[in-house]
Amino acid sequence: MSKTIRINIQSFFTFYIITLSLLSCENTKEEIDHLKYKSPPPDLIVKGKILFSVGGILKSTVSGDTILRSNVENSSIFPAGIFIESYDSTQNKVATLRADSAIYYGNNEEAFFFRNVLVINLKTKDTMWGEDLTIKFTLDSILTQNKVHIKTKDKNIYGSAFHSNLNLTNYFINDPKGTIIH
Repeated sequence: MSKTIRINIQSFFTFYIITLSLLSCENTKEEIDHLKYKSPPPDLIVKGKILFSVGGILKSTVSGDTILRSNVENSSIFPAGIFIESYDSTQNKVATLRADSAIYYGNNEEAFFFRNVLVINLKTKDTMWGEDLTIKFTLDSILTQNKVHIKTKDKNIYGSAFHSNLNLTNYFINDPKGTIIH
């Protein structure tokens, strides 16, 4: 049974600072304010799932065993794995992405997936493996500078780098090697 647990460390530190001020009559308010964090620590979410929708239509789900979420920086860290499911306009699942770790930079609209990245197009069964993958949403771009392996219905390709648009319809592979399957 999965639960979502949020630990608000900022509340703990606020309580701690107030307790310090009550126990120590010699401290001034300025000294106590100086002890406060300038930004709150991240929220810890265990076995979490994030749903993304546009106009009430589910576009993707993002799941992780551990998620560290920072509202100040609008970022999320997935240190223990990430699993993403993407949906089309009729709510059919069209693709999945799995990686051992990931970081999402919301302010830059970029995501970096690393260690054992696997992307599967569920309609065509095309599959891509790599050690890392960066998605730059504002540039409509997916890329890596490391080795990739792409397997389609009729191709089995290896390369030293990869660049594509977000829907993987126009991609480029550096130093392609492989076979065409008949």
